[in-house]
Amino acid sequence: MIEAQLHELTQWLEVPSKMVIIPHKSPDGDAMGSTLAWQNVMQQFGHTASVLSPNSYPAFLHWMPGHKNVVIYEDDEEKGNKLLDEADYIFTLDFNTLKRIDNLGERVAQSMAKKIMIDHHQEPDNYADLMFSEPTFGSTCELVYEIIKGLNKTYFINKDVATCIYTGILTDTGSFRFPSVTANTHKVVADLIESGANH
Repeated sequence: MIEAQLHELTQWLEVPSKMVIIPHKSPDGDAMGSTLAWQNVMQQFGHTASVLSPNSYPAFLHWMPGHKNVVIYEDDEEKGNKLLDEADYIFTLDFNTLKRIDNLGERVAQSMAKKIMIDHHQEPDNYADLMFSEPTFGSTCELVYEIIKGLNKTYFINKDVATCIYTGILTDTGSFRFPSVTANTHKVVADLIESGANH
């Protein structure tokens, strides 16, 4: 984790702001887990944070804490555009090119808001003002955990946040079977269970 990135993000988070948090199109467990966890943490910081998904996502993820407040862009473009127009910051999670969010990508590109990428995929596009691009991580959710830790806000990881992060790690590592799983992954999961995640 680059200290300069964390330092800059810390400065940006000092003043209550309006934020939009976006997962990739047809979001999976890691995309929704990371965005919903980040939304919860940003709200604890005192920000107004909304999750804006390009389209709908599988019903088997609808149990996740925060699901009911997700705005689906393809179902309500007017509301989505209003959120983007009013945003001070736009966080893009679990993708690294605006092509992954279709028409929503054009709106994000045009926005005057500061853009922050949090992602673990290789070869990111250079659209963000601040990039947390870490391909060595097995999931964006694990990266989100490390950013929260780097911000010295682990006490923000309540049961709901822990559950969302755990879900993303579990799904994107193939239930801990993929080569991207490290000892640190298991340490993070242990912390999440201690914070209330129901494995």
